[in-house]
Amino acid sequence: MGCARSHFTLTPLPTGQVLAVGEKGPAIDECPRVSELYNSTTNQWISTLLLNTGRHKHNAVLINNGVLVLGGSVDDDTYQYACERYDL
Repeated sequence: MGCARSHFTLTPLPTGQVLAVGEKGPAIDECPRVSELYNSTTNQWISTLLLNTGRHKHNAVLINNGVLVLGGSVDDDTYQYACERYDL
């Protein structure tokens, strides 16, 4: 992974890849916004979309042709009520 992560989600995708979203990190760090895809065939992680808001302790659900990222926290005192969609 390009970012050390905690409090993140891993979502298996129909392509066989795995999407890692979110992390608990400092607000000045870009990593809480970076999503990464893992390819088991090449054993490599690649950075992909940036979330609008970094988050941790959230949920991610595979729906139709995307992953819906829901809720979570921006920091330990600020909760995230918005959701974002990652299109496949």
